[in-house]
Amino acid sequence: MNFTAIDFETANAQRNSVCAVGITRVENGNITDSFSQLIRPEPCKFDLINITVHGIKPEMVAEAPTFAEYWETMLPYLNNQLLIAHNAPFDMSVLRASMKQYGIVSPDMSYACTVRLAKFSYPTLINHKLNTLAHHLEIPLNHHDAGSDAYACAVLALRMAEKRGVDNLQKLVAKEGMYLGKIFSNGYTPFSNRPQKPKFDNTLF
Repeated sequence: MNFTAIDFETANAQRNSVCAVGITRVENGNITDSFSQLIRPEPCKFDLINITVHGIKPEMVAEAPTFAEYWETMLPYLNNQLLIAHNAPFDMSVLRASMKQYGIVSPDMSYACTVRLAKFSYPTLINHKLNTLAHHLEIPLNHHDAGSDAYACAVLALRMAEKRGVDNLQKLVAKEGMYLGKIFSNGYTPFSNRPQKPKFDNTLF
């Protein structure tokens, strides 16, 4: 079972205002890498509501790399990989908006949303927020820390695959009657419960 869990935090309401990224890599069903990085958005404009959520302030990212400067570090975890995120429509739109801002040609990627998958594995929970699931499954979580969120998302995916009796996430997605989302150089296909037509790069989410 191979996949990359990813989480973004943003400085404001703009999807290209990444101020932190967390990545956890799973190879053959084991977590092999997990890290996070502060990112300096351009322009470096932070809204108070976002600071309240994640605690990241402008002075904390003053010396951090931009998304473009950090891209080569992220790329091996994304290129031709299956990505997962908790509320994937948000994180995938952040990824796409940030690539578009810097003129980065997107690698081919597929993706799944662990919020939607968790509704099948844990249907009786009051909600399927990451902190609710982490508490239920006793997964360590510092919520809205990008690295911690990505790690918890990865562990959640592994637990769901085990619970549903499958040995990879593609099978989990198919078992729940879902279809993987796709990201490609000029657009994307949403993660959905039915086949979707591609949406092209004038639409981010």
